[in-house]
Amino acid sequence: AGCTSFPSHLSDLQALKKALPVRGILATVRNVVDFGSFVDFGGENNGLIHRSKLGPVSLQSLLVGQETGVDILGVSNTGRISIALHGLNLPMEDMDAK
Repeated sequence: AGCTSFPSHLSDLQALKKALPVRGILATVRNVVDFGSFVDFGGENNGLIHRSKLGPVSLQSLLVGQETGVDILGVSNTGRISIALHGLNLPMEDMDAK
């Protein structure tokens, strides 16, 4: 619903970190595991949608290859990327806070 491709000017992790949160990005489910789903949103690394950031959607209903809208909420210094399903309006995350 109104989602767009990942902007190429944000492909650098530092640029992405400065632009957070990035909302309404089209992503493809790559893997579904017990704790969440890994999605390809067009960046260098796949991102993780933790099961707590799926809203009303059940983890079991996500299918590999399925496209979905996501919000990119956090980027760690090690390149891990935190993502939520689009539309939940969850806040940005500081993934490196001690």
